[in-house]
Amino acid sequence: NAVKEQINFDFEQIPFSLGVSDLKELLPLSDSKIYMMLEAGEIPARKMGGKWTVSRAEFLAWFYGSEENLDLEEQVIV
Repeated sequence: NAVKEQINFDFEQIPFSLGVSDLKELLPLSDSKIYMMLEAGEIPARKMGGKWTVSRAEFLAWFYGSEENLDLEEQVIV
């Protein structure tokens, strides 16, 4: 899908640690949907200093490993 192709193309440009703003750039989801997924543990993340952070390695493993839950082009953006 187009989102996966974009992430493959930009792999080296993805920061080692991603915040919510980085996730918003990579995923076609609203702020509220991203926060909801973070709070629910659907995206592998940690809260550090009150801010969400996801390592690039964890993000990519999650992104490519949870295909059935992550058909982003068909998800409804809240």
